[in-house]
Amino acid sequence: MGWHLFWRKIVIHFCAKRIFGAACIFFVCAAISPVFAKDAQTAQNKAPEQFEEDGVLWTRVADEDITPKEQQFRPAYKPLAIAGADQPAVEKYRRKYMTGKAREWLVQVVASGNMYRPYIQMQLRSRGMPECLEYLPIVESSFRPTAKSRSGALGLWQFMENSMHPYLKKTDFVDERLDPWKSTDAAVAKLQENYRQFGDWAIALAAYNCGAGAMSRLLKAHPNMDFWELAEKKLLKSESAEYVPKLLAFSDLIQNAEYYGLDIPEAPEFEDEPYIYIKIPGAISLLQLSLAAEIEVAELNRLNTALTRGITPPGYNLRVPAGSEALIANALERIKNHEFSNAHVVAKGDTLWGISRAYGITVADLCEANGIKENSVLSIGKTLYVPILK
Repeated sequence: MGWHLFWRKIVIHFCAKRIFGAACIFFVCAAISPVFAKDAQTAQNKAPEQFEEDGVLWTRVADEDITPKEQQFRPAYKPLAIAGADQPAVEKYRRKYMTGKAREWLVQVVASGNMYRPYIQMQLRSRGMPECLEYLPIVESSFRPTAKSRSGALGLWQFMENSMHPYLKKTDFVDERLDPWKSTDAAVAKLQENYRQFGDWAIALAAYNCGAGAMSRLLKAHPNMDFWELAEKKLLKSESAEYVPKLLAFSDLIQNAEYYGLDIPEAPEFEDEPYIYIKIPGAISLLQLSLAAEIEVAELNRLNTALTRGITPPGYNLRVPAGSEALIANALERIKNHEFSNAHVVAKGDTLWGISRAYGITVADLCEANGIKENSVLSIGKTLYVPILK
């Protein structure tokens, strides 16, 4: 009889625990089910919503800290005209320039390029070329028209002297690689010619960096490979292999600045350029013209960066600020043109004082005629033009 009572107690105790546990689970589920329902409804309410306005696809971005009326919107991602933005090599640079000092640098460079971007955009549109090519000067020169590389490439688009022909010219007084507008025309023409030759923009861009001849030989040795395969297999030089990813990363970040949360300055609308051309009959210095016409010499230099000596060769079409025609015309009547008697090639030991004394002129006259400063260091082999003073 005792054993029966013992086992009955155990069974009753076990059942009671099971019933109590089930009851607890029931009450807990009943208590939290409204929370789950609320979260599900909130998640449903926060699902991204897209709509089209003015031909642009926009994405609604919900935020817990703002009211529905204050909901933020951002445009949907806009694919680049040149494929490859999803490549790992592009992602590397995209991540780099989204944070820290690299991000600040990118914003500053784009802002400094706004002086030239409208003209570049116009040239690309007129030829039906991808708009993202306007950011190539960021890769080349950081939008600095007087940039010079260690290999001797010059200007906004970094032309080497052996790659200028037939696009640009260089003389003792002029180097058109330093002219932002003329070098833009040349670069756009060269890029378009590369595309006609290779039929692929990534290859055409790499050829702009390494040379069309070198690219042709590489493709002949490795037919049916695209740019990304050539880069992955390290068949391209490292500079050329990184050239296209950098451009695509910059283009993506700038074109989709709002998508990435970047504050990139937009280029102004293209208007007629704020300068005109005036043909200068003789050789005059920009400093002379600045003083006579009362125009800032810095402005004349900015508009005429191709003048390597600060002097116009005879018959040069000089850029001057629009609206200054009367001032320039009046100044030209009062300025005496430079005439040159000799071209002196600097030898070891030469100084400006010694050269000027040898030709019977002042250091100031010699410096003005050559667009240099009186404390300039002379390079052996440099040609100085000696003016005839009347």
